Amino acid sequence: MKLRPLSLSLVALASAVAALPLLSPARAASGKTVDVLLSVGKPEGSSGCQPDSEGACDLVRVRIDLGSGTATKVASLIGNGAVGASGSGIAEPAVSPDGTRVAWLERGGTGVQLWAKAFTESGSHLVVKSGKEKNGGSGLKPEWPAWVSNDTLVFSSKTGSEDGTEQKTVFSVAVSDLAKPGEPKARAGSGVSGWSGVQDPAVFTGTSGTQMVTFGPVPGGSDEAYQLSLAPIDASGKPTAAPLAIASGKNAAGKNIEGCHHPAWNASGDQILCMVHRPSEGVGGMSTKLLYTYARDAAGAWSLAGRAFEPVTPEAAGLSVASQLSESAGCTVLSYKYAQYCDSNDWIVTTLYCSKEGNASGRGAVIGASRVLLIGTKPVRYLDVTGMVEASQGVKAGTLSSFTGTCRAVN
Repeated sequence: MKLRPLSLSLVALASAVAALPLLSPARAASGKTVDVLLSVGKPEGSSGCQPDSEGACDLVRVRIDLGSGTATKVASLIGNGAVGASGSGIAEPAVSPDGTRVAWLERGGTGVQLWAKAFTESGSHLVVKSGKEKNGGSGLKPEWPAWVSNDTLVFSSKTGSEDGTEQKTVFSVAVSDLAKPGEPKARAGSGVSGWSGVQDPAVFTGTSGTQMVTFGPVPGGSDEAYQLSLAPIDASGKPTAAPLAIASGKNAAGKNIEGCHHPAWNASGDQILCMVHRPSEGVGGMSTKLLYTYARDAAGAWSLAGRAFEPVTPEAAGLSVASQLSESAGCTVLSYKYAQYCDSNDWIVTTLYCSKEGNASGRGAVIGASRVLLIGTKPVRYLDVTGMVEASQGVKAGTLSSFTGTCRAVN
């Protein structure tokens, strides 16, 4: 099946990409203009652009004026099929602290490759080659890259073995010596010691040093019970102290939180954002997986701070695709996922999608719309970033699917 990129011209935009002022959240000054980078494309077929298949996803930048809530510029940065032997799409982008490089995943079939490039480069660098050891690959299946510094990436990975078993582990790899596009740099055995069984790292660099937050299975818990862990790390991404487990606490309904996934830092490093996988809560009669925050007090202790924002129904949010996020569309669970702070604690970029009960945590569960939103927390305000891309393409709402957005303030 031939993959179809968005109709935006990559050639015309190539020279403009180098000038993009992308900043790290830890260094982003509070402002009124932000850039959102997101995976977006048509969701048609098994090779479409959706959370269970990134085959037709482009990496797109949308510049947004937060005051007016409008897009001032939409640009395709990397088109699907532009890199990789499989010609697959792009997902889970991460921008380096100095804003000069971007890393992303290319998911094709059962393989997952980790790529990176400088915005000024025409070529892309294969950082991690996917595959099981017995098949001659690296034994890694990378997910969720995060930058420790401008030169070093950490990522979680399912590591393959001879007997076919898999385990989640956090690995690190230096990318400062990238010189030959297409040459893989990481192999099995370059992992971060002491982090076996944890996944999806997020990194914050502050005056007190660099820290990494992950989540992993709760010892003795159910298959879907996960807990946040936190530890200081060195310049290579290796822990310098034992991980600290953060108590999950109770949700707004008074029930024990069992799963807090895909953690992210705020700009000042004193708050962590994550999606509460279990238990879900009712919003407008729909079972919904919501975003919660954990905050650090003056003494340095971490505890649950509550919901990131008070959610409203898709209809009340004014989403043009509300009908695709409804029970009548076959949706039984709404999920806010893959969230990050944007500019300040007052804005969050997240994916909202619907799925069937029992499959909401895994890939292949999405059935309806998948949208990247910017949500204001004070007061609650929804901006449909995917809709902004659709408007720039001149297509009707719901034509495109998108997910895994990241956000940076603009100078």
